[in-house]
Amino acid sequence: MQSRYHHGFAAEPGCLILPSPKRIMIFCILLNALLIAIPAASADMGTGACGITVSDAEYEHLKAFYIDLHQNPELSGLEVNTSRKVAQELADAGLAVTGHVGGYGVVGVLRNGDGPVVGIRGDMDALPITEKTGLPYASTVVTTYQNRTDTGVMHACGHDSHSTVIVGTARYLAANRGCWNGTLVVIAQPAEETSSGAKAMIADGLFTRFPKPDYIVGIHSASIPAGTIMYGKGPFMSGKSAMEVTIRGYGGHGGNPQKTIDPVVTAAYAIVSLQTLVSRENSPTNPISITVGAVNGGTRENIIPEEVRLNVDIRAGTEEQHTKLTGDVKRVIDSVARAHGVPDELMPVYSEPVFTPPVNADPALADRIGQALGAGIGPENVTVIPARLTVSEDFSFYGMTPEKIPTGFIFFGGPPRSADPGVPEMFRVPSSHNPRYAVDPEPTLKTAVRALSCITLDLFGTPAPPDQENSSQLTGVQDSATGPATTPLPVTMALAGTGIASLIVIRKCKK
Repeated sequence: MQSRYHHGFAAEPGCLILPSPKRIMIFCILLNALLIAIPAASADMGTGACGITVSDAEYEHLKAFYIDLHQNPELSGLEVNTSRKVAQELADAGLAVTGHVGGYGVVGVLRNGDGPVVGIRGDMDALPITEKTGLPYASTVVTTYQNRTDTGVMHACGHDSHSTVIVGTARYLAANRGCWNGTLVVIAQPAEETSSGAKAMIADGLFTRFPKPDYIVGIHSASIPAGTIMYGKGPFMSGKSAMEVTIRGYGGHGGNPQKTIDPVVTAAYAIVSLQTLVSRENSPTNPISITVGAVNGGTRENIIPEEVRLNVDIRAGTEEQHTKLTGDVKRVIDSVARAHGVPDELMPVYSEPVFTPPVNADPALADRIGQALGAGIGPENVTVIPARLTVSEDFSFYGMTPEKIPTGFIFFGGPPRSADPGVPEMFRVPSSHNPRYAVDPEPTLKTAVRALSCITLDLFGTPAPPDQENSSQLTGVQDSATGPATTPLPVTMALAGTGIASLIVIRKCKK
């Protein structure tokens, strides 16, 4: 099947030509009559009670897509090719695709009769980090970032896997439309790392130009064992405040420091002093963090510069805490500056803090997600996040619009444990934003696609039957040589660059 989406973005949501509902119904009836038994082709990921299995062939397709994204990362707001690739995959799966939503955001819509509208969201942007995973498909992309010409770019936060999982889930649901009713909205978001992508997509009509979701589920990889899932309930992530501080001084020669006010020394004392806000002015039972993630100043060793810029990251649980902490940061840095002889006219300058609210998972939706996950991948592999995390996400904005859409969120594992004896024990499983971070593709992608598919099926109100006979087999692409490409199948796909139509899933369902 050929779509009107081709090497670019559709100008309107209705951009695909699908077989008529009557032809789809006739074919489904014939298909169920002729192909009751589907041979299993899954690898080591067993079928859970939700009845979904990702086959080896489908995994290879998703793995190839994941590797392509991993090798070709793009920074926030620059997701030109990543968004095009995600959009093409969604269009090939039969979704109506619109690009350039809030920048390089992509929205895919699959209408399948009356029923709930369920949104699934994954992000696409990478980080300015030079990759050190040693993988054969490691990124070698280098760019200019903040005036540094040799900055590497990598998917050190797993957004390549997030994009792959929403694509895999969309492929599954598109190929199993006989098993659910409603509308699927796939949200591929840019610029999560700069906390700007969600706001931009909402401002560009995400909930007015497209079907408004009754629920939205977000996903993220995490440093937990591959094959396991954690989900949030209530306020389970922190908010974030980002601010830039310019510490000023009086420059001069490195050999005559007595004739200067050295902003490098002032900045060094300020960075250390800020940690007393965490360790001495905050209760140990209240998780917060203050990080100075970037320090920029000076040009060479024998020149004392006139200013140093600090990029400060604050994590806390409420907006009130953030207001207090940003004030405390200014208090501490100003005090350090005065102690180093900085005059009033050269006191530090602060940017307006950029605040990202905490993520608050709707409790009722969280309970449904937990139950669906337990059925889908086994309760022994599912855990509710027990306490508020000090990470944050701009996913929070989706639940804060006037529409008050219930939101849910899952973390899936994850990176493999390093066998390198030179790596200290506490760092054997790298954290995100580390140059060694990358997921273990097979258990991660298979589990995450199964998990998100089970969640969406449950939210559509048609969970898959628990018995093995009716389990779903997510298969690979069928070569066009084995059957006519023009057959009006219930779901066909034209793989990017091949032009062949292919059946990816056959499923027996009870409805």
